[in-house]
Amino acid sequence: MDLKQVSSLLDEIFPPDYAVEWDKVGLQIGDLTSEVHRILVALDVTSPVVQEAYEKDVDLVIAHHPLIFSPLSRILSASYPEKVVMRVIKEGLALYVLHTNLDAMPGGLNDFWAERMGLKRVEAIDPEIRQRFYKIAVFVPETHVEKVRSAMGQAGAGKIGNYEQCSFRTRGIGTFLPLEGATPYLGQVGKVNEEEEFRLEVLVDEMHLQEALSRMLEAHPYEEVAYDVYPLANKSLKAGIGRIGELESPRSLKDFLQLAAQLFGQKNLRLNCTDVGMDSTIRRVAIVTGGGSSLVQVALDKGADVLITGEIKHHDALWASENGLLIVEVDHHITEGPAVWLIKEKVERVFAERGWPIEVVATDAESGPWRVADAQ
Repeated sequence: MDLKQVSSLLDEIFPPDYAVEWDKVGLQIGDLTSEVHRILVALDVTSPVVQEAYEKDVDLVIAHHPLIFSPLSRILSASYPEKVVMRVIKEGLALYVLHTNLDAMPGGLNDFWAERMGLKRVEAIDPEIRQRFYKIAVFVPETHVEKVRSAMGQAGAGKIGNYEQCSFRTRGIGTFLPLEGATPYLGQVGKVNEEEEFRLEVLVDEMHLQEALSRMLEAHPYEEVAYDVYPLANKSLKAGIGRIGELESPRSLKDFLQLAAQLFGQKNLRLNCTDVGMDSTIRRVAIVTGGGSSLVQVALDKGADVLITGEIKHHDALWASENGLLIVEVDHHITEGPAVWLIKEKVERVFAERGWPIEVVATDAESGPWRVADAQ
């Protein structure tokens, strides 16, 4: 498979529309005509990761963090990220990035941690990320309703949450007058015809819209197909940055911290200074992988007793302490580390379903930017 096909499929698995506006996601480097046989998944694109990709004969690197984030005014070999950009290009590698879209999407990184914490009634802390949706309404003779519906479904239309092939149909009468030169599937030229038809409706996101329309037109028997496309304002409360939910049963702060230690490691936890005692009750938990400073007030407004995040700014931690919100700061790298395996599993599953013989491997070359400062 070539890079254009692979990157298009990755866009389907990890929709770029879920990314926040300032993010830089999708294909960043690569020749669209090059073949992809092996993929390396990493959290960051560093010199060791690029060297690993070279040694493992990798064609494409999929990374969680963008290598190219701010505009590059020059590309020199003396500084990061320019020197890594140069090495990626020199080795003929391609680079695909999925960042806040993985954080925000249903079944993404924040849902990963919410599930492992056993949270119930989970929703996005900030559900403002909106994937653009459309409604396709097409008029089809009864003989071809299933064929047209199935074609659009196979193109990605009709997917709502954990459900696929969703549609609605209503019966009606269509009228049309074929003019000279027409070759109607039903009816006669020069005569007003009335035919029993169905109005078939499906929901589709922007990414799958054109493919769904193309498949619909191919499957439809009419020479001229009557259909409408409506832009919608739908948004999913499950999509957005961060997650907030309720523990299956309330826990004391002490018990909750023990749960957090099991998930993240005791040595990685920091708790902000508040007057809250260890016997205080924790019911509602917010999770933000990576940096969570921007959502501190939103989490408090939504009733969170505690916010778990990978990184918090000093003054935001003070604000939370003064306003009674507990914050458990873990580590940016720890909260996002599972992204590598999450991406790998999702990509491998879809490739297997498509019958694509592309190998996907996880990096062995990164451990985060920090280490213990041991002077002994």
